[in-house]
Amino acid sequence: MLESLSALQERRFDVLVIGGGINGAAAAQHLAAEGYSVLLVEKGDFASAATGRSTRILHWGIRYLAPEKSPWEFLRHPIGFLKKFRESLVLAREYEEFRSSTPDYLNSYPVFVPFFKNGGVSGWQLDIAALLLGARRKSSSTNYRRYSGRAARDLEAARLIRDHSQITQLLEFEDCQFAWPERMCLDALLDAQRMGACIRNYTRVSGLEYRDGRWSALLEGGDEAASANVWASAIVNTTGVWVDELLRMAAGNLSDKPTQKAVGIKGIHFMAKLPPEFDGKIIVGRNRSNTQLSCIPWRGLHYFGPTEVPYQGDIENVSPTDEEVTFLVNEANHFFPGLGLKMDQVRFAWAGVRAKTYHPEHSVGDPAGTARIHDLSLEGLPKLFTLTWGTINQHRLTARRLVEAVKGVHAPSGKAKPLSYQASINRKALLAGEQKQRSGKLDLSCIVEIARTEYPRTLVDILFRRVDLAWGPFLSGDEVRSIAEAVAPVLHWNAERVSTEVESFVGYMRHQHRYEVPMSAEEQQSDDLSSSARNIAL
Repeated sequence: MLESLSALQERRFDVLVIGGGINGAAAAQHLAAEGYSVLLVEKGDFASAATGRSTRILHWGIRYLAPEKSPWEFLRHPIGFLKKFRESLVLAREYEEFRSSTPDYLNSYPVFVPFFKNGGVSGWQLDIAALLLGARRKSSSTNYRRYSGRAARDLEAARLIRDHSQITQLLEFEDCQFAWPERMCLDALLDAQRMGACIRNYTRVSGLEYRDGRWSALLEGGDEAASANVWASAIVNTTGVWVDELLRMAAGNLSDKPTQKAVGIKGIHFMAKLPPEFDGKIIVGRNRSNTQLSCIPWRGLHYFGPTEVPYQGDIENVSPTDEEVTFLVNEANHFFPGLGLKMDQVRFAWAGVRAKTYHPEHSVGDPAGTARIHDLSLEGLPKLFTLTWGTINQHRLTARRLVEAVKGVHAPSGKAKPLSYQASINRKALLAGEQKQRSGKLDLSCIVEIARTEYPRTLVDILFRRVDLAWGPFLSGDEVRSIAEAVAPVLHWNAERVSTEVESFVGYMRHQHRYEVPMSAEEQQSDDLSSSARNIAL
């Protein structure tokens, strides 16, 4: 049950987690499991920002260990090597943990990475990395193989790539794709709630002040008239690209403001239907800007991405632009010259802004590329921890590290409890898209139950983050309306609100994802009439 703001007034918690994406959700879950009393608040819906807008790949660590020029650099720079080796082992362990504990959220695919003449890193150097990680054992789940010379060039994956006659090595291994990060976030939150945590979406922190050894936070709840002041012994700031804004609020009248912690990096992806020879393969290369370009299967389509550019625009309204999609389409056509993709073949797209760790000499953030926890006590903000560059594939590891940071300043007030990484009782909703594809029917009873128990406010909340139907196979306007009408009684929507939600969802798909929901003539007329009525009322 979602507690009202009035019920939270003057409540005291061990930890206030601000930000309800995958890293904040995991932090709340692990803190609750340690016995901490936890309140998590999110100003929008849970998992509504960067969580669902990544490339969705779970790496197993090999790329971190490849020598850049020569294997002898490991001897010349042993400290750097040990750091890389440690990070790679951590990633490998996280990879195996996800595979064993949450297999239903993962899709496994073979990954193909080509290496060209004069291309820098050679395949044998990656052999060293694979050997160090133990990945060459036949029992390993990574299925590592390296093809050389003609054997590499004759593979179907190689023949799809530009200049395939110049390929000297082709690396093949198994990676996993997160099938639905948003659901993982919801399940972590629901598990945290099961262990006693309070969670609230659409709740904004409008004031922070440290006094009497605790943090005071003023919460506002959107459509709730009330506000509430709560107290917390420690704060975990997992607000992504908003971390610096929150720190400025917390600093208040301090003469020395906290230094910049994050830089926003925008990335986009697009989906298209590709020829059958691309099926079941992830192919990873470099674009002409020398950044990564991936081609990844997704429900009968493939998506390409990401781009990576500094972003200083409107964080509340991030969408893929014509220019960005055109750039990515052109890069896809360059790397796969036989594709000939055109803009009108783009079926779906998305954009997100990641909070990479700020670095004064690198416009796209700290090149270290790992999550960082900032202890703000060093800058006059005691017991406040801020996360930058939190990623999906390390969110559980990051959560455990955040727990250790909090333990250093405050002991839990309760007893430890066992957490669960298992899918929630509503996990059959994950299969709704496939059920629709096979039988032509929607599992409305499951969607209604989710609407009743998982705190959505809008149709977008339901179809993107509570069930997976918005990610394909894509819904028609009639199907969208049938879902809105089904959940209306439990969400207390009248007929006008149902029409508004359908229209808002269609507009969201058009603006945020470049997808036109197919509307029947009757549905289009209904939406036109509802829009006219609202305009007259205004």
